[in-house]
Amino acid sequence: MIYRLAKNYSKSQYIGIDLSDEMIEKAKHKCATLRNTSFHVASVNALPIQTETIDLVLCMEAFHHFEDPHTALQEFKRVMKPGATLLLVDPAFNSRIWKWLATHTLRPLEFAHAYYSTRELKTLLAEHNFSVESSDVYWLNSFVVARKT
Repeated sequence: MIYRLAKNYSKSQYIGIDLSDEMIEKAKHKCATLRNTSFHVASVNALPIQTETIDLVLCMEAFHHFEDPHTALQEFKRVMKPGATLLLVDPAFNSRIWKWLATHTLRPLEFAHAYYSTRELKTLLAEHNFSVESSDVYWLNSFVVARKT
């Protein structure tokens, strides 16, 4: 995702963060010719980013892996400028049967900590004083757009 954004919107700076050295190395390799990207191996619980410096946080299909979603949301909020946008994209488990199936079949395979419905994501964001602007489900993913208030 960062490659496409950085290539098409070259006036902005992009920071990629992942716990996996392997994923960061792949991203660095893919973006090697781009001057507007940087990548860091780090935890979402302690982002290596200065406070209130980010205009947009994009969390793509990672939220269900976070052991402590509350700390993650606090960190997102810390690094975001006032009025900045958070786009949270994560698998949508909006029915009890889908959530049960995921918990009992997918979770052991991918080390997920929890699966969330779109409503649960919106509730978590509201608990952390984000203003939820929109939410939608597309291709089995929740897309939730929120602003830092």
